[in-house]
Amino acid sequence: MEDEKSRSGSFEFGIGGDKFRDVSFICRDIFNRLKEEDIEVKRRCLITSTNIAKIIGHNPYVTRQELLLAKLGNQVARTTRDITRGRDYEIEALQLFAKLSKFDVRAPSFRGFVRSRKHNFLATSPDAILLDGTLVEVKVPLRFSRGIPALYIPQMQFSMYILQCRKSFYVEYNAERKEIRWQSLDFDNKFIEKHFPAIQNFASVVFSAYKDQIDEIGFSEENLRFIPGKIFWKSLASRVH
Repeated sequence: MEDEKSRSGSFEFGIGGDKFRDVSFICRDIFNRLKEEDIEVKRRCLITSTNIAKIIGHNPYVTRQELLLAKLGNQVARTTRDITRGRDYEIEALQLFAKLSKFDVRAPSFRGFVRSRKHNFLATSPDAILLDGTLVEVKVPLRFSRGIPALYIPQMQFSMYILQCRKSFYVEYNAERKEIRWQSLDFDNKFIEKHFPAIQNFASVVFSAYKDQIDEIGFSEENLRFIPGKIFWKSLASRVH
């Protein structure tokens, strides 16, 4: 048996080949459901896990109303320096996390969404998954946080709900100092039950608004450019459940 102290973690893109059968069912399921799509259109059309904190008032930077305007195309979604820094250093952070934690970490080989099986309007884009099906969420702040920031709890809880994970790791990486910290977060179904009505209500408002615009403008190739994801919205607008 391999000595735990001598064991090293691994980082790879995707899962497959001989290693595929050694991966937990939930990990295989998540990667099989991940769809490579027009991510910017779908980001506007779907209610993603990053939207949750804004909808329930846990995001101090973006309000529910601002998110609604962005969803309806009346306001450009904000891209902050934190988001850009996270994208630039995410892979570097995951590689160091795998090395120091000794976990086997797998990241999607492309950016896409995993849709909820129960609620077609919910989706998440996982940073990485451990071979046992644990979710990994990476942030690259300028300074390490004390605990998991409240801003990210809704995102992680709803990501676990969509992916059917029971546990997640919140990973912070200081790119300048090449240092990393992480802590675990268990799935909390009571959190989902408490906030789901507000999420469903928000989705209904957005879908109804899009459906009205679709019906008013008319469904034609010429008018397709007026509404992002118009065909997608047409198929979802009457099926919020």
